[in-house]
Amino acid sequence: MPMLNRTTWMGPSLTASHPTIYQTYMLGIAFFLCSSLGCAGQAEAQSQSAQAALGEANELFYQQKYAQAAEKALAAAELDTTSAGVQQAAAELVYLSGESQKSLKLFDRAIQLAPEAAPRNWQRGIALASCGKFKQGAKQFETHHRVNPDDVENSAWYFLCIAKTSN
Repeated sequence: MPMLNRTTWMGPSLTASHPTIYQTYMLGIAFFLCSSLGCAGQAEAQSQSAQAALGEANELFYQQKYAQAAEKALAAAELDTTSAGVQQAAAELVYLSGESQKSLKLFDRAIQLAPEAAPRNWQRGIALASCGKFKQGAKQFETHHRVNPDDVENSAWYFLCIAKTSN
């Protein structure tokens, strides 16, 4: 069985032929968080609409219709702006669909809604690095290191960002 790691998370630019096992895994976690944690207390119709839109975005992504997937994920995020789970799932789909800049707003909104989850949001660090925001990316990876010091890939991303910010 292949190792599941952050490298496979990099999206269609590296995995244009088919989605990876890790992408499926991460999206599953995001949908679980949305349905069990992030959407609690939301108007049922609003939550269901957002989850349905995320499901459609996910389908479009797996059909390699990346622009449509990003559009649908952004729409889902607007349907339920108070759910950190919806924002995180949408951000990941938008990023994986090749829209790293647009994903940042959603990652930031997810962190704003659930600040306690911010240190674990290494996906945001990758999106920041992809957008050339290396100083902010390094800060995100440094924060993640405090909660997950054994994550070797996080360290690699951190040092990449540091190297890109120094002469």
